[in-house]
Amino acid sequence: MVRDPNPEKIAPFGASTIAASAADVARRCDVVIVAVFSEEQVRGVFTSADGLLDGARPGLVVITVSTVGVPLIEELQRLAGPAGITLLDGGVTGGRDSAREGRLVAMIGGPKAAVDRVRPVLDAFTTLVVHAGPSGAGIRAKLARQLITYSAYYAAQCASEIAARAGVDLDTLAQAIRMSDSQTGGPATQQLARRTADRETREHQAAACLKDIGAARDLAASLGIDLPLADLVLAHVDDITSRSR
Repeated sequence: MVRDPNPEKIAPFGASTIAASAADVARRCDVVIVAVFSEEQVRGVFTSADGLLDGARPGLVVITVSTVGVPLIEELQRLAGPAGITLLDGGVTGGRDSAREGRLVAMIGGPKAAVDRVRPVLDAFTTLVVHAGPSGAGIRAKLARQLITYSAYYAAQCASEIAARAGVDLDTLAQAIRMSDSQTGGPATQQLARRTADRETREHQAAACLKDIGAARDLAASLGIDLPLADLVLAHVDDITSRSR
């Protein structure tokens, strides 16, 4: 069953699978996935007239996969319990192409037994489902992931501007980065793996960071490009290379 306020988006599913309301979905399904954009929309799916709470029954499992703030998930948990709903907070990652092809990665927070119960549903559009922990852990993991993603976008934009102005072909650079990341897992994976690095390794990483980012900042300056990101990285070298606590 599907429900969307925009009929054009769900027309391809066929009339027999289009629900009249969110409450209708809740009455007719054992597992409901909420995938909308904003916090206002997520809250509305639950609390508006003919929302999920109006159609809820004991045993219903609702999975939110919208990226929202932690306070909203906590608010929805307080509403879900009295209505008999088991609420799982989820973060999905992988991009639009992966979504179309059913290759997303899902990070789910909530009772493990409930996650195991709905895993066949999640498997229909994912290649990996991880139980992130108790309620709230899924959305917290997704927000951490988004911080990495959008910070990397900004870093890539800065690097692209420097490279292009320095005469580097961006397609060639992208090819080299793709191959390197396929071998190392990319900077985020490397950084997470370094949490238990020994002192000698951490000292080498710090020295390399100071040397390399310092040179990149000098290159940017020679091209007339202001690079506050380099200053930020250099100011936090100790944080980047410290052991996890």
